[in-house]
Amino acid sequence: MSEYKEHGLRGNKRKEVYQSLYEKQGGRCAICEKGIGELSLGDHGRAIDKLFIEHCHKTGKIRGLVCTGCNNQLAFTEHERIRMRPEYRAYLESRANVGWSDEQ
Repeated sequence: MSEYKEHGLRGNKRKEVYQSLYEKQGGRCAICEKGIGELSLGDHGRAIDKLFIEHCHKTGKIRGLVCTGCNNQLAFTEHERIRMRPEYRAYLESRANVGWSDEQ
């Protein structure tokens, strides 16, 4: 079983990082590029109601904000090692060596 690392953000630091990423991404999912109220790429056509801090489960480093659908699909494809949609692969490759971490 692989070790799961959390991103480690709590309280005000979590809010600061979320707000910074939200502004940087223009309030849109880093994968499907949809915003609040728009239909998600990976959530069975449901409207996005919030974005989540997405992070690498091996390192704990934050990669960006994603919608529920993309977060679920990304976690599934990452852990199950099944064929990934191009959007998810591009997202992971573009953020392979970036991210916030308490260990930095």
